[in-house]
Amino acid sequence: MKETLKKTAIITFFVVIGLILMGWVFKQISFQEMIDIFIKSNHTYTILFLLISVLIMSIHTLRWKMIIKSSGYKVPFFKLLQYKIAGSGISFLTPGAKVGGEPVRAILLKNHNIKFHKGLSTVITDKIVELSVQGVLFVAAAMLAVFTMAMPSNMNIIIILFSVVSIYLIVYVYYQIFNDNNLFLKWFRKLGLNKIKKLEKSEKKIIEFEKIIVKFHKEDSKDFYYSVFLTLITWFLMFGEYYFAAQMLGFDLTIKQIFIIISAMGAAYLIPIPMALGVFEAGEMTIFKMLKLSATAGVSLAIIIRARDLIWSILVLPILFFNGMKIKDVKEDVAKEKSKEVSK
Repeated sequence: MKETLKKTAIITFFVVIGLILMGWVFKQISFQEMIDIFIKSNHTYTILFLLISVLIMSIHTLRWKMIIKSSGYKVPFFKLLQYKIAGSGISFLTPGAKVGGEPVRAILLKNHNIKFHKGLSTVITDKIVELSVQGVLFVAAAMLAVFTMAMPSNMNIIIILFSVVSIYLIVYVYYQIFNDNNLFLKWFRKLGLNKIKKLEKSEKKIIEFEKIIVKFHKEDSKDFYYSVFLTLITWFLMFGEYYFAAQMLGFDLTIKQIFIIISAMGAAYLIPIPMALGVFEAGEMTIFKMLKLSATAGVSLAIIIRARDLIWSILVLPILFFNGMKIKDVKEDVAKEKSKEVSK
């Protein structure tokens, strides 16, 4: 009970911060101008924007399907697409958006006789590939911003430091994976979790979990490189997604501008606030100002992207329903799986 109250208090605290930020953002822009932008929006570009968003989600699903197949399992593409949307929708609503729906995807894989820890390993493998490729591209965008945009020197230092840390983490993770260094087990022991009585029997499951991740990267190298290629495709499709979103609102963006804006979006979603509330809008507004563009247009674009992500979240309930589950069932199932892992 105390733990639940503590979590609720933390989430509430961050939501309040997000709402304060949101209020500050709307004080900086013309609300009437934003309404006018949406009234004049081009619906043809709206359709193109949504089609590209669905295509990106489909390619993400294809990458995950390939990882699952390399683990020796077969799951229909359309089912995986549903599970991917459900996971993305839940991740969007959790603190630190884009992360949080992974256990749900693993739970749904149990419908295909895939054990939870094995299903979760395919999800984590998928996430490692996605985040590492996006991390490298973020650093590229950050360096582009540092050397081509007029920014305060303090901001430049922060961006460079963040880029160095990002590259270090990517290199560290892949070095551990390719050298069979049991990354997850190593940190499980470093953090002293193996000394906790309830967790001391979990090491075997962690080893099995890591084997699938290492196998995909080392033994299924073709699939690994293909998954990186698919991730790069989705990144470039995001350029089209943002281009059409901007055209929908009646303004143009160059490739360089889109590159920087997408990276700013990724950074905003790292902040532990549900839906990146306020942070996303503030980030886009700041970037648009740096690019000498309309701050109102930046916030309007952020709202379009947020609306897209909310659509995925709205689809969570019907997807769970048609797969014989409810949110309550998912929570209970995740809790059961955690207790199983602990007791084995």
